[in-house]
Formats: sequence, C-alpha cells, structure tokens
Amino acid sequence: MDLNLTDADRTNQSRFYAKIITLAELQAIPYDLPLDRYVWLLWTVKEACYKYCKRLKPDLIFAPVKIPVTLTAVPQKSMAIEDAYPLQEHNITPENFFAGQALFADTTLFFRSLITNDFIATVVADEDEFKNVYWGIRDVADQSAESQSAAVRSLALERLKAFLPGQQFHFNKSHVGYPLVATETGETNIPLSLAHHGRFVSYCFKLG
Repeated sequence: MDLNLTDADRTNQSRFYAKIITLAELQAIPYDLPLDRYVWLLWTVKEACYKYCKRLKPDLIFAPVKIPVTLTAVPQKSMAIEDAYPLQEHNITPENFFAGQALFADTTLFFRSLITNDFIATVVADEDEFKNVYWGIRDVADQSAESQSAAVRSLALERLKAFLPGQQFHFNKSHVGYPLVATETGETNIPLSLAHHGRFVSYCFKLG
C-alpha cells in the first residue's frame, strides 16, 4: 500500500475506520503507532488473508471487520525493505516486523508486515516460520494500471527464474481472478500473489 495516497484525517474518523477494524482491534493499538498507520496495517493484513483464502473458497466475500487480527510482535526499530526481499534469508524477528495472526473462513493465518514512511507491505502464510516464502517490492515511475500490471509480472518472473533457472514461466488467471504460475508443460502448484498501488508493485510466492 502506497501511504502517500491515503488521507490521514479521513482514516482517523470513526465512521471510516469502523468499516475496517473492530473495537477490540482498536483497543489493541500499539501506543507509538499513529491510528491511521494502524488502520492501514490491519487493512493490508485482512486483504492479504482474503486473497489467500479466496484460493481455497472462491465464493468468499471481503468483509474486513469479520477478519479478526491479533498483533503478537511490534518492531523495536524501523527497517527499509530492499528490492526482491526474500523473507527466509533475513532476520524475521520482532525487531524488524509487525507480526501476528488472523482468522478468516475458519483458517488461521500468520502475517509479517513492514511499515516505512512510504508504504506498508504485508505477507501471510499458513505457518509462522514463513519457510520458502519470498516477496519483493519495486518502486515504479509509471503509475498507470497497464504499466503497473506489466511491471509486477516482470518482477515476479525475474525472481521465479532466479530460484528455478531453466524454466520458462508465464502467468494465467484463475476463474476468480488470482494469478496462476505455468510453464510450457502446464500449470504449476506455486501460489503467487501480485499487487500494485500508487508507486509500488509487489509479489509474493512460495516454493516447496
């Protein structure tokens, strides 16, 4: 999420954030995190959970207040994210990430989130160690939808080929809209998520 496209004053109004977070979540806000950042942090978690569970249950409807989120770790220092940032090859600790879990459609998911001055980035997984989970973010100049779509696909392809050299990947789209990773021999079982908002495009996939 590109934070430069959000409106802090509007986000801080209860009639707005009540559509996203519950009273219990509001009462659990970290003391040093501005309310608008907290609201958008939880939004990214809930949206990521929805995208994950949509693969399992395609008829799900996105209702943020029905996805309870619990923060279990708050970073002790800020950290900039580097391009094509692989989760498992770096230190996934409370010093770097907001961490916690969420429940949606009877599925418990774990999340890791980074907040910078410019963006919030969140990844979810079905286990708390995030083994073989990779993600990355890139700042793009052209913010048109067509350019963003091309940029995020190019970035994801670049990283897939780096981990699985010799394969010729391309993307298809499922009947409900999420991306499918395919090779010349057919579709793979590699789960992939693509996102873009404002200046930023991002990918996440799991291998193995």
